[in-house]
Parts: sequence; structure tokens; C-alpha cells
Amino acid sequence: MLAQRRSEIRPLPNYGIAVEEPILIDYLLQDFFDRWLRSRSIIDEPINLPARYTMFKIGLIEVCRLLEQEKKLWGVFNGRWLRKKTDHGILEGEIIKAFYDPETGIAQIHVKSKNGKVYTAGGPDAIVEDFATSIFTVREEEK
Repeated sequence: MLAQRRSEIRPLPNYGIAVEEPILIDYLLQDFFDRWLRSRSIIDEPINLPARYTMFKIGLIEVCRLLEQEKKLWGVFNGRWLRKKTDHGILEGEIIKAFYDPETGIAQIHVKSKNGKVYTAGGPDAIVEDFATSIFTVREEEK
């Protein structure tokens, strides 16, 4: 279900587009993201945290902006581990780095878990990362 991508914590809208073909979903999301990056901002208000993201790359851009402001962020990522034999997983921890490289297509958020290990979270189509994210929530931590 494609729906609103940037929202504060509240119920999701009751509208959307249902698409069953995985390749088409990736195409629609990537096309939307490319247009988003090339567009001119008309109104760009700061987000209120906590915030939930259903489109990884839009959330990634917001996380990059928040980290540039030297905010200490905590993330809860729902999705799946790429090297574990489970269908669903949760990655939670301090967000220490986020970046997007348009040339290679690599889009990652680095998360330091409670055990001190750093994991990489990518979008739902992640391959080289540790975790493929379907939805995530970000909140600000006190320094």
C-alpha cells in the first residue's frame, strides 16, 4: 500500500494504491524519490519528532538533516535481517550516520545497538546492508 510518506505518529491515512507486482512497487518508489530530490521546495517545515517513515529514502533524507543539526537520534526499524533465517525483525538503537549516494544507489542508516555493535539499515530492497527496513520510527534522545 502506497500512502503518505512523511507523518508524525498518528494513524495512517485511509487511502492509498494497492500494487502487487514487486518490480512495479520499486519503480514507483524510485521514480517518486528521484522527482522529490530534483524538485524545488515550496514549504519545508521542520518535522516534529517522533516521526514514522514508510518510505525509507524520504526518512533517510530527514535523518541526514537532523544529524547535520547535531541531534542525537534513536531509531526503531521494522523489517527483516538479511543474514538471519527469520521473516521479520526489529533493529533498535542510536542512529550514528546516514547517507545516500545517487551514483551507486547506496542508501544507509548506521545504527549502534544496545550491545554496542553497529548495523546498517537499508530500504526494503536492501542487499549489502544488515537489515532491510519496511517502516521505521525516529525520536530525539537527550544528549
